[in-house]
Amino acid sequence: MTKSRILIQFEGYFNVGVARYLQDNLDCDLYALVDINKQIKKFFLEQQFVNFKKVWYLRDYLLKLNTEPNLEYLASFEKKYKINLWQIAHMDRILLPYNYYRCYHRYSREEILQISERLCKLYEDIFDEVNPDFIILRTPDNFQGQLLLELSHARKVTVLIPSHSRLGDRCMISNNVDIIDNFDELFKSCNDISLKTFEESRNYLQGYKKLVYDLLENHGVNTTYQKLQAGLYYLFKVCNDEYRQHYANWGRTRMKILIHETSLAIKKIIREYFINKNLKRDFDKNSKFVYYTLHLQPERSTLNAAPFYVNQLEVITNIAKSLPVEYKLYVKEHPSQLFAEWRSISYYKYIMNLPNVELLHPDVSNEELLKHCSLVITITGTPGLEAAYYNKPSIVLGDTTYSSVLPSVYRLRSIEDLPNAIRTSLEKKVEISDLSRYTKCVLDNTFEYDIFGIDTFQIRRIPNSFYVPDVEIPNKEIVDMINDMKVVWTKVGEAFVQKIRRHTDLKSTLLNNP
Repeated sequence: MTKSRILIQFEGYFNVGVARYLQDNLDCDLYALVDINKQIKKFFLEQQFVNFKKVWYLRDYLLKLNTEPNLEYLASFEKKYKINLWQIAHMDRILLPYNYYRCYHRYSREEILQISERLCKLYEDIFDEVNPDFIILRTPDNFQGQLLLELSHARKVTVLIPSHSRLGDRCMISNNVDIIDNFDELFKSCNDISLKTFEESRNYLQGYKKLVYDLLENHGVNTTYQKLQAGLYYLFKVCNDEYRQHYANWGRTRMKILIHETSLAIKKIIREYFINKNLKRDFDKNSKFVYYTLHLQPERSTLNAAPFYVNQLEVITNIAKSLPVEYKLYVKEHPSQLFAEWRSISYYKYIMNLPNVELLHPDVSNEELLKHCSLVITITGTPGLEAAYYNKPSIVLGDTTYSSVLPSVYRLRSIEDLPNAIRTSLEKKVEISDLSRYTKCVLDNTFEYDIFGIDTFQIRRIPNSFYVPDVEIPNKEIVDMINDMKVVWTKVGEAFVQKIRRHTDLKSTLLNNP
């Protein structure tokens, strides 16, 4: 049997440990695509931890973008792979200013197309040279990641993406984000009815909630002094001419950063005062209401997973105009929006001015809202799944693992169908047997892994790294950190090996039995 060729995308240090496990436990050739700052490039140039056949440094291919884009090539690329480049560009929080609250450069059409061309040609060259059997990706949340995912699918390369299952501390490895492979078939063949009550079923949600809360509490630095220290390090050690050569950092002069970050800090204080003064901290538990929780923005849950529903004001307005007359819409702000300096006051006022909508404070209990609502509507969020565990139907606007199998979840395909979807969903009942089968299927096809805890671990080990890219750290310390994570990356590596062997065996069977 020939060696497997595995291409791994790197945007941090953890996957280095995973690569080492693959090297030690599989007959394979490993290739690396490194897509992050110069500090990690320096590590890869010097490291002897993993033997890569070849390494590409993505940012080296995105310098000196001063030529006219080749529209003929880009058009042929789109046609050949059936990929819409502008749709992917609009998912990126850097390239499109409406996606991001820290905008230092407005990218022109020509600049975006130049970036697209460089990436398309690089990825094509890599695939032509390596012809990978597998590609290991992180969850795509930018242009280059989403393009790599879609090109991998178009070229029939088996994609392996680790992502959270939203159930306990269980993680999946699958061909698409948030969707377990062949889950429809797995659900149909599962006959588990071990769960007897909805109260019992909710125990499976607790682990996930704890992971999220721990991440919110521990992500980043905690004191004003630490934030000031991180800011000064960024301004004087990182933000230089070389740093600004990468397209994501265009326009980031020290003066612009000082002005913009000071402005954001002031806006955050003003917005938080408005939130605490005006958003409701309680709700009428006896009223009929539909529950919608605002998504964190910018975030892949809207940008990538549901790109035509990024404008949540439009979504909320359309829900409000689609409700039966006896219902209200309760909208709750996302607690994590704190890290994005909240939303503009005009944004909140727009929602508050809708006559059949009430805007709730982020501190209002999600559990209490789930217990007392009649229906949950979300774009692609976890509340759509949580609703089922609270015996409530839901409507989602994008694809998720749970939306494909749970009968109580309505996957909306057209916004014009929303009034009918709401009335239909309000009549639905959640069957505990469906929930039991769903829970069993997820547990059987995932593994225990604190995917958020790895981020927190690395942030604690690398001072200022949450706020500052390119933090200098000696290679020995990086290797020590990777070794200290060995228990975790061994578990993840084992899951990758099992998945790769399963795909390899299946491919071999198909070849031998055409």
